[in-house]
Amino acid sequence: MKILLLFLGCTFVADSFAQNIGVDVTNPPKKLSVNGSVMIDAMDKNTGTLDSASLVFGSDGRAGINSPQTGSCNGCLEFYTTGARRLSIDWMGRVQVGPEIDFPSGMLLVSGGMTVDNGDVRFRNSAAIGGNPTVSGHALAVHGNTHLGGNISVNAANPTIQFRDGATTKGFIQITGDNLRMGTNSGNDAGNFIIRTNGGDRVTVDGSGNMNVQANLTTSANMNVQGNLTANGDMNVQGDLTVNGNKGVLYNSHGSGQLKYYTRTASFTATLGANALSSESSVGFTPGIFSSPPKVFAGDIVSTGGVSGELFRVQLIIYNVTTTSCKVRLLNTSNSPVNYNVVWNIVCLGE
Repeated sequence: MKILLLFLGCTFVADSFAQNIGVDVTNPPKKLSVNGSVMIDAMDKNTGTLDSASLVFGSDGRAGINSPQTGSCNGCLEFYTTGARRLSIDWMGRVQVGPEIDFPSGMLLVSGGMTVDNGDVRFRNSAAIGGNPTVSGHALAVHGNTHLGGNISVNAANPTIQFRDGATTKGFIQITGDNLRMGTNSGNDAGNFIIRTNGGDRVTVDGSGNMNVQANLTTSANMNVQGNLTANGDMNVQGDLTVNGNKGVLYNSHGSGQLKYYTRTASFTATLGANALSSESSVGFTPGIFSSPPKVFAGDIVSTGGVSGELFRVQLIIYNVTTTSCKVRLLNTSNSPVNYNVVWNIVCLGE
């Protein structure tokens, strides 16, 4: 059975069998069917709670929608679940997700974590993370620490990672063409480029380009190495080379070939008459040391043993030098015969 009621031009239809009510609706399909707008809290009585002129759901009324007419969120639209405010939209259209009433300067504020599943987050202008404002000229500003669990890809023409201290640029990493460049900025006069390993400074390059390895910047040398230095190849020094506390090093003044030093001992038996010359003998050098015949000198006498004659009147004559040997003869310069054994140091110097 249906009951039709007319009130001031409005038609209310009540279906007593289905117990449905319709406002300007014939045969209402639901408990309440309205053909038109519905005004809730027409007298502005809502005080900001779900039990104050709100639209609520469930037997406990802990889920619903209301619009406070007083307080800091006057005119807002609030959404509740389990009796707590979850989302608010203020009179400017700004959205606050969370229980707080602290609308952002932008259009959306999420109090808590946010997950984007199988989609993108895009910002048309700029974004800031960390609660502080964006930075002019930068699409993303992160105020605070950043942890990345993956790779960083910087894709641009001559891309640069710039390090700042406030508004002052300090250092950078940059790709220029095919080259990787890193260091301090031009205005950072006092800054050094430092490589650290195992908690210690190992290589330091100052603003003038001087390099120090395992040393403090206490000298004006272009390179200062505190420790051993190994060069597995040629080394070209355009200047003086000093070692062992600023002591000079012998160098080749006639060419660019490496000057090499070699020494060995040679034993001889001298049985010579007065003013006599011995037969020819030879002294060999280790092969592969010299690329051209070196200069060979008779050094000091290591040991002697003899039975007659003036020992120190005998000379060692060196000739016919090659890269691996030289010829030698003994000359007795005294007027008396000699007979003794002698061991000489032989010194070679050459390329």
